[in-house]
Amino acid sequence: QRFDNDGYAQWTANGKALLTPVGETVGEFAAVVLDNGNVLLAYVHRPATYQDTLSAQAFDADGDAVWAQPVHIAQGGAPVLGIDQVRARASAGGGAIIGWYDTYFGGSNEVNCTRIRNSGTLPWGTDGYAIPGATYGPFDLFDDGAKGAVVQWRDGNGSGANMHAMRVDSTGANH
Repeated sequence: QRFDNDGYAQWTANGKALLTPVGETVGEFAAVVLDNGNVLLAYVHRPATYQDTLSAQAFDADGDAVWAQPVHIAQGGAPVLGIDQVRARASAGGGAIIGWYDTYFGGSNEVNCTRIRNSGTLPWGTDGYAIPGATYGPFDLFDDGAKGAVVQWRDGNGSGANMHAMRVDSTGANH
């Protein structure tokens, strides 16, 4: 549902269904308001276990899809057991930065991130950029103000756990 400044509903009663992939379940999602006022939803969907797909769709103020089709970001399947912990942040250069964990068979993880433009294009390509060494613990990502991202993560639990950060520049290269 979308509400105006006074709290009045702007769409039909009980809101509007935005994501209804046929024959699939939406496992989780992250939403972000883009600089052009559209809302971007990055979401994990699956028809069955071990077949996660990460996609994104932008919606206008009426809740209508902006792009003809959702944008495919990443796909699970051997060796990726699943995709989870999706994050999305607005980018100062337009669009958004999206981050997620690939969980591999055997239980190890790897943080990935990508940039998506307001037009729905992926300048860093499908599957984004895997952050070297970011294989455990919670993570977050931030816009760097130059069409890149800063990714931070912790490499363990309890005392002695290290905090790390890496900048991914506008081309998708790390620094």
